[in-house]
Amino acid sequence: MRHYTSDIDYINSHGNGLLSYDIGETEAIKKVFGESAYKIPVSSIKPITGQSLSPTGIYQVITSLLVIQNGIIPPTINHENPAPKCDLNYVPKHYIKKDVDTVITNAHGFGGRHTMLVIGKFHADQK
Repeated sequence: MRHYTSDIDYINSHGNGLLSYDIGETEAIKKVFGESAYKIPVSSIKPITGQSLSPTGIYQVITSLLVIQNGIIPPTINHENPAPKCDLNYVPKHYIKKDVDTVITNAHGFGGRHTMLVIGKFHADQK
C-alpha cells in the first residue's frame, strides 16, 4: 500500500531537548507536511526514557508499535516552555487516546545518522 503524508496519524519525534535539534526537526516536519503538520500529534519519549544512545531507535519503534496497538499517544513530559519555532501539535503532560494506523518515528544518531521509519497497522484486506 502506498502511504501519503495525509495518512500519518502520529509522529514519534527524536525530540532530545537540544534546541537546535528540536528546531531542525520541527522545520523538517513542516517542510514535509505543510499546513497539515500542525494537526498531527507529535511527542518524544526521551524525557521519560532519557537519551539511551544506541537503543533509542528501537525504543521508539516499540513505542510506535504500542501506540498503534493501544491507541494511546504518550506525552512529552516536562514540555513546559517550547521555543517559539517549535510550534507543532506537541502532546505535553498527559497522553491522548486516538485511533492510530500510521506512525512516523524519527531517530538521529551520532555522526549524522538520521533514520525515519513509517510503521503502519496491518489490515488483512489491504493489497
